[in-house]
Amino acid sequence: MNKYNVIIAVGVVVAFGVIGSMFVNAQWTPGSAESVGKLSSDFSSYVDDFYVAGYIANAAVTNVGGLAVLKGGKFSEVADHSEWLVSVTDGDGDGLETITIADNGGSGWLEIKTNNKAADDVEIQKNGESFAFTTSKDLWFETKIAIDDVDQDLVFVGLTVADTDVLGSFGNDFIGFRFTTNAANVFIHAKNGTITTNTLTTSWTDSGATVGGNAKVLAFKVDGSDGDVWAYVDGVQVASAASSTTLPNDEALSPVFAIRTADTGADSLFVDYLEIRQTR
Repeated sequence: MNKYNVIIAVGVVVAFGVIGSMFVNAQWTPGSAESVGKLSSDFSSYVDDFYVAGYIANAAVTNVGGLAVLKGGKFSEVADHSEWLVSVTDGDGDGLETITIADNGGSGWLEIKTNNKAADDVEIQKNGESFAFTTSKDLWFETKIAIDDVDQDLVFVGLTVADTDVLGSFGNDFIGFRFTTNAANVFIHAKNGTITTNTLTTSWTDSGATVGGNAKVLAFKVDGSDGDVWAYVDGVQVASAASSTTLPNDEALSPVFAIRTADTGADSLFVDYLEIRQTR
């Protein structure tokens, strides 16, 4: 059996979840290691196990036999031409950044790789702001990632408003995990620019050349009835906030993965899967 119990669509899976995830019986139990047992019409779901990539940078069209044909795989630097919008900082302008399915990873690992100049970055954000924190509608977010060089990489994983410079401006409305060269790793959320930060004491180790090496599961849950927030690393609660006033509940959000290298090496962020569910 593959990683999904049931697959009924490529890329977007509306079925029974990722085996080994912390979602359980449609009522997520933090820290469990069980898969979703129920979805149907009760939940809105986005799940990707990243077996498919395809990255076309820059130009929106190409000429085929005199016809203008849209370019773009699953990832594109042209807005709304693909599933994910890519934003790149390339100090040398040589276009060596890549977004691929890693070889020898097993179970599908997306590799987001920067170019090789200090401050080069790659950010991917799903087109369409599809998730909003709404009264009585709980939301669960979970992903599994590995970081190439934790001492040199700035990483953000979570939900934000549409933003092509998440690592630079960091926006006004967001929620997720931020890793800053392994010195100030935090679970962080903000509403209209007012930020709540929770320091993570979890130790991180480089993935190095190993695809998905030393990976960790990152997750958070938002209780739609009262605005309570919980965050978890590998099933262990690392942060919480009761009736948070900095929950970005007045904006619709979209998932983001972003990495910036601080040195002259091309570094990678590895993503095993992404799973987001919200009560309808």
